[in-house]
Amino acid sequence: MQFDDLGPLSKAIVEAVLAAEQLGIAPDAGLIWRTLPGYDTHLANVQAAVAADSSLRGWLHESGGLFCALDREALPGGMAASRRRALALRDRVRPSLAGLGKLPMVEAVAVFGASGWGHRPTEDGPVDLMVIAEGGRTELVRRAIAAWRRSKGEIGSTLRLSVLIDADVLDGLQEDAGSALALATLRLDGFVSVDARGEGMLTTKPFTFSGSKLVVNADAARGRLCVEIIDAAGSPVPGFGSGDCDGIESDAIHQLVTWNGRPELNSLEGRAVKLKFSLNQARLFSFTLE
Repeated sequence: MQFDDLGPLSKAIVEAVLAAEQLGIAPDAGLIWRTLPGYDTHLANVQAAVAADSSLRGWLHESGGLFCALDREALPGGMAASRRRALALRDRVRPSLAGLGKLPMVEAVAVFGASGWGHRPTEDGPVDLMVIAEGGRTELVRRAIAAWRRSKGEIGSTLRLSVLIDADVLDGLQEDAGSALALATLRLDGFVSVDARGEGMLTTKPFTFSGSKLVVNADAARGRLCVEIIDAAGSPVPGFGSGDCDGIESDAIHQLVTWNGRPELNSLEGRAVKLKFSLNQARLFSFTLE
């Protein structure tokens, strides 16, 4: 059966599945029904049309209730051929991408075919890249990738660095505004924080100390954060008072707290203590004993 021989509902279902594929989505029957192009019907009719014994199964593949279109030369607008070209492009650049993942300071590389992210696939790309760089090395990685792409000639020209992520803060930059690949980020332990727009204070409950160093995830770039260690009775532990703390005045997820230049806390092992955080225009996300 040719595409033109399908009924109006069947044609609309195939077109809806293809449209979803171009957005990187494998639709279920409900999504197909909601996105039918120019066809109004009941959900039950769509479910019947895509059932296992239906004639549409010659055009659609189903797995776990999700559908994709089978490659058929008779698909409208040469879509089947375009899909194959996009997959062939991805396969062609894959061997070179193995070398990209081995570049210094590159921790991971993700590749997205054009047809999966809303692009009209063509033989010359582009293929979108999402790269995770070592913490604080994004600019060096950006330059290294640019040089690597130039060294790959024609294949390098088909690759597009879309998103570059700093591994330390899981934050990134959208490198190419024309890409359909986007990035949303959340700071590590960033769901909630203790904030002080002016001066503020937070004291923990008593706990038995175990560790040798105190690390905080905090943003004190516009202010200051200090930590005082007090005993169960509320008195400062000698050498670890608020006046001894060197203070944090930066924004990072892993900042070592020191007192008079020393981070070591081995002498507190096994003692019942409390931590007293003093904040001034700062945000505390979490703290860890290491």
